Amino acid sequence: MSDDTATPTSWTADALHPGLEPDEALREAHRCLQCADPPCRLGCGAEVDIPRFIRLIRDGDMASAAAQLGHDNALYG
Repeated sequence: MSDDTATPTSWTADALHPGLEPDEALREAHRCLQCADPPCRLGCGAEVDIPRFIRLIRDGDMASAAAQLGHDNALYG
């Protein structure tokens, strides 16, 4: 392929992972073990309080869960 036929590629976060529907998020949240010393929290480079985020989803409070991501992670949104 020559350079004059190449086209730039654009992407969005939605293209990488479109997210979950609310029922899917709830189902996944119920899989969480709610560990006393959660390795997910230690492994999160964005320092998101993942256990709290998952608890909010389990409680059905999607708006607060989204707000928690925005509060903890400067890269969110």
